[in-house]
This record gives sequence, structure tokens and C-alpha cells, in this order.
Amino acid sequence: AFYNRAIERFYELRLPEDIAEVYYNLALNNIMQERYAKAEQNLQMTMKVISNLHMNSLRVCNLSKLYGLLALSCILQKDRFNCERYLLSCRQFLNYIIEKEKENASKEIIHDYAQCDDDMFLYSFSEGLLHMMDREDEKAFESMEQAEQFLRNAEGNQFFAYRIFRESRMKLFRRMGCMDLYQQEKELLEDRERQDQAAAVTDALTGIYNRAGMYEALRNLEFEIQQNGCPREAGLMFIDLDNFKHYNDTYGHDVGDLILKEMAQIFVEVSKGRGFVSRYGGDEFIIIVNTSDKAALEELAKEIYRKIGNANGFQGQIENYLGHEVEMDSKRLITCSIGIAADSKVQNEEDFNKMIRRADDRMYSVKTGTKGHYSFI
Repeated sequence: AFYNRAIERFYELRLPEDIAEVYYNLALNNIMQERYAKAEQNLQMTMKVISNLHMNSLRVCNLSKLYGLLALSCILQKDRFNCERYLLSCRQFLNYIIEKEKENASKEIIHDYAQCDDDMFLYSFSEGLLHMMDREDEKAFESMEQAEQFLRNAEGNQFFAYRIFRESRMKLFRRMGCMDLYQQEKELLEDRERQDQAAAVTDALTGIYNRAGMYEALRNLEFEIQQNGCPREAGLMFIDLDNFKHYNDTYGHDVGDLILKEMAQIFVEVSKGRGFVSRYGGDEFIIIVNTSDKAALEELAKEIYRKIGNANGFQGQIENYLGHEVEMDSKRLITCSIGIAADSKVQNEEDFNKMIRRADDRMYSVKTGTKGHYSFI
């Protein structure tokens, strides 16, 4: 539904290139979901748009990559004829690029397609699958090894095909009796899946839980409560940074990221052994601890403000990052507003959601007042 709305909107705005990119991204999602026929349809729509526009590329890919994706989608449907047809087109376009690069290199010209590892990965992988279909295992092995090298150079751009690629290599190695290589592929796939699972619940910037991670932790808490057969107490702090925009505007967004990491570290330190912290979104954080005692929660908030005060606006960290001294406005140092809610009988995720809403409302009342302090509901 989201993609359809995007297509409709871009159609209204008469942005055909953006429509093509929506179909392209749809195709990648389809490949990840093993909906290869649907992926082929969306790629054909992408090709139709850029053909009508008389273009050779989109912002996200060029024609050779589109042909490679079409070849992959077809061979995964056991459609040999169309796979070979698209591979031929892919190779013809790649030959043009490669020859262009040689020509430009002699003239010291940097071409837009200097890196075609994505395209060559798709070409080699599809070719390897064709050889596997013909049970030409030695040829398949050679193509798959080439694809492996291009995959390493592609810097993660082939995320949508990673699992399919590893599983295909595992199938080939097992068929060839290369069990050491099979085990190596299996371990690579398992390691990647662990990384993906961790990334899904972790904020990439700060290393703490993201919103999805927080809710996974809450579901685990709900399971514990149900297993134990009795409710538990909990306290929740909804935190919004104050003067964060000033830092972003004055010192740049990289310093803004630095501040987010430093503040997250403070929240981690104060909640350690008592609960956990998550980045709820933007410059909002939530701390959930295993007590509903008002005095304990107030002391936690005071500890946060002590640590922020001792940081002196993180002036030292900013100067170290920028490599020069900076002047800090004492009235616009980074701090935060905190809304606190507690419940002595939490039973499920919905109870936590109610606490989030109450703490958010309380934080907002602080934010619209003097800021930089906490309020307990």
C-alpha cells in the first residue's frame, strides 16, 4: 500500500524517474521475499519507464544492473530462456562500460560507472545458477567464486540477495562433496543473520535499543510476568533533549550525532543494573527501570542532571572532534526534560504503553515550561 501511494503521488507530481525507482525498490523487496515473478514484473516496469525517458540509468542503478536483476529473477523461476536473454543484454552493457573505463582511464576521466561490482555480481551469480541447472558444477563453482569476489567489493549493496547467494553456494558445495566449504558458507550465513537481527533492534548511531528493540524487550518482560503469574513494578522516564537544535545549527549535524551518543551513554550509565534505555526517535529517549518507588526514580533523574552538568555542554568532546576551540553559550547548554511515570502492578505491554503516554504528557508539560528538569506524574 505504501509503494502504491508513492507511485500515485509521483504520478500526480509528474516525476516518472521517481516512479521507476519505486518499482525498482519493490523488486528488491520481492526478491528478498522470494516472490521472483513479481520482482520480474516490477523490474520490467522500471525498464519501461527509463526506456520511455531515453535514459541509461536511474539514481540508484544503471541498465546493466537492471538486466542482471532480471536475469536473476528469471533463473530463480527456472526460466532459462529469459535468463540467458537478459544475461546477454547485461554483458553487452557491461562491455560498453568496461571499454569506456579503459578509454577514460587513459584520459584521466572518472566515469559514473567506475564501480560495476554490483552488476558483475548479479551477472556471475545468475550465470552460476544456470550452470547449476545444467549440473555443470565446475563451471558453476568458477562463476560462484567470481560472484563472491564481486560481492565483497559491492560493500553491502547486494543485501537483498545475500541469503539466496549463500544458500545456493551451500547447495553447490554439498553436491560437489566440498563439506568444508559448505560449513564455511553456513557459518557466514548464520553470522549475517545474527547481525541482521541485532541491527533490527539496535539504534545504529548510539548502540542502544531502537524503538523496535524496546518493544521486543517489553514483550520479553510480559512473557516473564505471565510465567511468574504475578505483576511487577516499573518506572518509566520519557526524555527529550533541550537545546539540541542549537548544537546542530551551530556546530553541525556531526556534532549533533556526537551529542546524541554522549547523552545516550549517560542514560546507559544511570540505568545499568536497574533496567534499560532506548532511543525512541530523534532526540527522544525512554528509560525503563525495575522500580516504581518515587524517591528512587527522582534520584535517578537527579543523577542524570548531575552527569549532564559535569559534562559542561560536552565542550571538551566537541573541541576534540572539531580540532579547535569553541565558545559555548552557558544559557544554551545541552540538557533534557524528563517526564516520569510509575506502576506497581504492570501486567502486559499495554500497561507499558499507558506509562509511555503518561510520561510523554508529563514531559511535554515540562518542555512547555522552564525545560531542563523532571516532573513525576
